[in-house]
Amino acid sequence: TINTFEPPEVVTPPDETPQITCRHFVDSFNTILWYKQSNRVMQLLGYRIMDSEFLENGVNVKTGGSTNKGEKCTLTIRELSLNSSGVYFCAASLHSAYFGAGTKLTVLGKKASNQLRSDSLSECNDPNKKRKKTLVCVASGFYPDHVSVSWMLNGVQTGKGVATDSTAKRDGDSYRITSRLKVQAKDWFRPGNQYSFSDLPTEKYLRITQNAKLFYVVLIVKSCIYGAFVCFLVWKLQVCQQPPYELNFQAAKMSL
Repeated sequence: TINTFEPPEVVTPPDETPQITCRHFVDSFNTILWYKQSNRVMQLLGYRIMDSEFLENGVNVKTGGSTNKGEKCTLTIRELSLNSSGVYFCAASLHSAYFGAGTKLTVLGKKASNQLRSDSLSECNDPNKKRKKTLVCVASGFYPDHVSVSWMLNGVQTGKGVATDSTAKRDGDSYRITSRLKVQAKDWFRPGNQYSFSDLPTEKYLRITQNAKLFYVVLIVKSCIYGAFVCFLVWKLQVCQQPPYELNFQAAKMSL
């Protein structure tokens, strides 16, 4: 009875105004309720009856559309901040509420600041120390946790000797992640070698997710076209396999 037509996840910068769409397919339902779940707490944002809007105090949202069967009802989240992140639900109701699957909203926040550390300078610069050198980079102060890190040797990404935290760790209202690079002494003292560290910024992550969603939509459209083509071939084959007398009998019925 409920279908939420927006993607299950929306990632957006704070200067945009995301919108979530919901529909139901029950004749008697005339109310759509909107909720936000954050930190395991479900908050009622407001509801819409037919074309009338009723919002809770202090919420930065706006509803739109209609609550009639098959028509589109929308929730627009305004004045985004990090606190706007959460899972948003719609529920169709007459006397009882029936919830949709929900849409997770992530508001992009801080960029990562990188701090590069290494073994003590005396050890790193001592050619007699026949051991690996360890470089440590800490990316911190970023939000959300959508970030990946990489090490560069002379401008080319390298994965040899790299060990990175499996997930970013929460640090107050942001995240941090640590990555280590072990370098052979012979490579460390090779003239011209330069090591650097980079992170995948959230803006690039947003572009990647948007491209992934576009690819997913194109794949669905292609699948539908292919399915329709297969159905046409099956129907055509069934018609061609009908005995001649059945075709003549059908033609006779049409002439009558």
